[in-house]
Amino acid sequence: MADFRGEYVMMMDGLVNAAVRPICRESSGIDFDNLEGQWVPMEKFNKYIETLRDRMGDQGPYIVGTRTIGVAAEMFDAYKGVDDLGQAAQITIGMYDQSTRGEDKGHIKVLEMSDNKIVLESTSTLDGGYGSAVFAGLIRMYTNRMAKTEITETLKEHGRFVFEYTW
Repeated sequence: MADFRGEYVMMMDGLVNAAVRPICRESSGIDFDNLEGQWVPMEKFNKYIETLRDRMGDQGPYIVGTRTIGVAAEMFDAYKGVDDLGQAAQITIGMYDQSTRGEDKGHIKVLEMSDNKIVLESTSTLDGGYGSAVFAGLIRMYTNRMAKTEITETLKEHGRFVFEYTW
């Protein structure tokens, strides 16, 4: 089992369309009245994202994921003084490590990086569409360009996600 820090769930929830938010909350079973300092089972977080996808299509988790990184940057001042995308990617991976716990939390690592491409490996049980969008948001923040995101391997079929970003 893996758990996700409640503060990150609250941050993400605030980015969801207000009309869909109550439906996502109800389907997830997450107690949104008491999240600060709490840990949320990853299955419940993923159920929230799954409901968001059911209601808004793949664009729902993508929009929320890409916006998450900007809010995290402001809330935690995580990227202050960081000009390099590679360094920013490592900071983002560190934030994931600090915001998750449990035997099944998995890892995220950079497999390849060049001037216009990043390839990531993730064994996290975090919803792949949402997780890949977080890094797409990071790339946009650092390059001012939209990244094409391709999920070339999935956790279910390969035991890991491989996300390839090009811009």
